[in-house]
Amino acid sequence: MHYESKNWNEAKVACEDEGGYLVFLDSPDEANLASGFLNKYNLSTKLHIGMFDVTTKGTFITVLGDDVSSTGYDMWAPGEPNHLGLNIENCGTFEPNRGINDEYCTSVYPFLCELFT
Repeated sequence: MHYESKNWNEAKVACEDEGGYLVFLDSPDEANLASGFLNKYNLSTKLHIGMFDVTTKGTFITVLGDDVSSTGYDMWAPGEPNHLGLNIENCGTFEPNRGINDEYCTSVYPFLCELFT
């Protein structure tokens, strides 16, 4: 887990440098873990997660190339994804008690990495 905030691309690279990837949520249990991380350390209300739609607008995929709908957890926050701001919200965040959100990739938030096993 990373307490310091980074933009989405910096978070992705940091995870890759550690031999892993920016976590994407694949179950309600992982969503609860992410919520607990933010609450325990009184961090931001959002957390970067490993999903984006830069390749094809409106089709969110994980950093491992899988469609988000196939991960087991695609609980979007109400009204999301909404692509605000000239359709440039391309990166994924998670908000406890809301769900997955599309967000500007330049926004800075804490993040979690998942290591390959």
